[in-house]
Amino acid sequence: ELKAGTDYRARMDAAEQFIERYPRSPLADEAKTLFEKYARAWDEHEFQSAREFSKANPLTFDAQLARFQAYIDHHGAAGKSVAQAHAVVAKIRADWAEHDYRLIHEFATRYPSDLAAVATRVRRLLDDHPASRHRAAAEQFLVRYERAATPHEYRLRVKSGSFAHSIGRTFSSGPDLAVEIEVAGVRVGRTPIVADSFEPVWNYEFPQNIRWRLGDPVRIRVIDFDYSNRAILKIEPPA
Repeated sequence: ELKAGTDYRARMDAAEQFIERYPRSPLADEAKTLFEKYARAWDEHEFQSAREFSKANPLTFDAQLARFQAYIDHHGAAGKSVAQAHAVVAKIRADWAEHDYRLIHEFATRYPSDLAAVATRVRRLLDDHPASRHRAAAEQFLVRYERAATPHEYRLRVKSGSFAHSIGRTFSSGPDLAVEIEVAGVRVGRTPIVADSFEPVWNYEFPQNIRWRLGDPVRIRVIDFDYSNRAILKIEPPA
C-alpha cells in the first residue's frame, strides 16, 4: 500500500498474487477482503478522476470520452457508477456535437460566400456525430449545396427594391428605375422601367432560362433613366 499509493490496480494485483501463492494461509481471507476494498477504491477513484478531468477540461471532448469509457471497460456491469458513466458519455457526445455545429454556424456567418468550406465542415459533422440532433438540417444543407454546385436551369425574377430619396434628381418626382442582370458572363437582360418611384415593384420574370451553378458570377446594375441613364447601384462578385 505504501508503495502503490493511489495505484489501486497494483494493490489488487498484489493481493491476488498472495491468494494464488498462499491459498491455505490464515491471511488468505484478509487478502480477499483487501482485494475487495481496493476494487471499490479503484472504482470510486477512477470515476471521480474522470469527472474532475472533465470539469477542468470542458472542451477536450475526445479525452473526456476516453476516460469515462476506460472506467466502463475496467469495471463493467459491476462498477458502482457504470450507469452514471454511460449517461455522462451520452451527454459528452451531445455537447461535442453542439459545439462543432456552433463552430460551423459561426464560420458560415463569418464567411457566407465560402459554401464549399461550410459543406466540408458539415460532412465532417455527420461523420463525427451521426446521432446529432442537427443531422436532418445538415443533410438538407448538403442536398441543396450539391444541387447548387451542379449546373442547372433556373428562372429569374426581379421582384422589388427600396432606395434612399437622396438618389433622386432635383425637381424630379422620383427616379425611373430598371434592373440589368448578367449571369456567368452572359447578359440576361433588363427589366421594364418603373417610373417615379423610390419603392419600385418590377415583379418581372425574364423569359429565358438561366444556366447557373454555385460560383458563377452574377452582376446586377440598377439604372435610373430619369434625365440620363446612370447606374445608381452595382452588385458585382469580388475581384
